[in-house]
Amino acid sequence: MTNAIVKHEEITTAEWNSILGDLHQHAQNAQTKALLEGLVGTEALEAYLGGEVGIGWFSKLVKLPVTTVRHYIELGLVRPYTLNTKFRFVLPNHLELMHVRQWVDLNVSLEEIVQRSSAAPMVVGGLPTLELNGKVESGAVMTITRNPDNAVTFLGTLEGDDAHALFSRLGIDWRAALHKTVRETDDQIVALEGKQRELAIKLERARELKTSLEQVRDTIRDTKLETAPPPPQS
Repeated sequence: MTNAIVKHEEITTAEWNSILGDLHQHAQNAQTKALLEGLVGTEALEAYLGGEVGIGWFSKLVKLPVTTVRHYIELGLVRPYTLNTKFRFVLPNHLELMHVRQWVDLNVSLEEIVQRSSAAPMVVGGLPTLELNGKVESGAVMTITRNPDNAVTFLGTLEGDDAHALFSRLGIDWRAALHKTVRETDDQIVALEGKQRELAIKLERARELKTSLEQVRDTIRDTKLETAPPPPQS
């Protein structure tokens, strides 16, 4: 496991207010707000809009111990801002955590997730499908979490011409990112299927061992009954 400690950008109050202002502006759009609520939930969205999400509150929102969140921060898997020496978490941090959980649930090591997360964009899948303006959005979201100056560049689904145009302007090959994630998922399926076969073999051996031990136990018990002295005569 890598021991690299990630340095976090200290931002000013003015910069933080600008970040919150951008989120509030996006949330004014009913379609965007519905998308964000579908991704992180109403409670979490309202918390991020409030701008006071520290590490304790963030841990509750993502349902993880503070120690686990700190470990992810140290590895650079979750990258909050720092305001007045304290962590401040934004909505993309929630998606970063979802990205980590997506691979942890598939038995991918944190070290490998660090390697995968080193290059944007990340694709988070398995999310609820949403119907926005009569159109069903796919259950995947792409988040361009950080550019070189540590600013959030883009957050949105893979659906829609606007998203595709924005990716193109940013020079992001979203198709390659999506195909890469599909390949990585397929590789993990193969690995998990191999483990499943190994576990099936071990399970069968355990059942055979149990049957053998039960036979010995029953034989010993029956022998004791046969050789037991008769009860005393009254």
